[in-house]
Amino acid sequence: MHTRPPLQSRARDSGPSDSQDSTGEARRRISRSPAIACALLTAATVGAARAEAQTSATASSQRRLTLQRLLDPATRVETDGRLVRFAIHSLINFETLADLFQYIDRESGRWQFATSAARQAFGDDLLRRGVESRVVSMESELPLEILLTHTRAEVERAVAAIWSPQAPAMFRSRNWELR
Repeated sequence: MHTRPPLQSRARDSGPSDSQDSTGEARRRISRSPAIACALLTAATVGAARAEAQTSATASSQRRLTLQRLLDPATRVETDGRLVRFAIHSLINFETLADLFQYIDRESGRWQFATSAARQAFGDDLLRRGVESRVVSMESELPLEILLTHTRAEVERAVAAIWSPQAPAMFRSRNWELR
């Protein structure tokens, strides 16, 4: 039966120590060891990921959430590099207000209503719930903070800046409109 030599004798038999090796010899020996190569690859990957995170943090700070961006239907709210979604009934998730508008129009057309005013009221209630969810988020307090740091007049001016004077509705589709 063949037995392996004790650990100390194997270390002695492996050749000269790193201090006696040339730099190239030590690098070749390290590159042959899969565990060390894996560790070096992991360290390089982590370093690249950190650099990318710093770059994206800089980019996201440049795209800071403002009152104008919060009210813009196409804006996706992000904090710490992740998307902040909002929901209606805690089940139906949205990324933007424009997505919410499309959903409201679909739902308003899906159900039967006695009058068009009842259909509009149903859509307006869904809008209220969606906007509340976007502002009072369970994931980030940033949207609420932005609204609370502006006066009512500032918010009204920001809404007026988004609203086109030529169009009587901010969003209009087949079943519902945002007036």
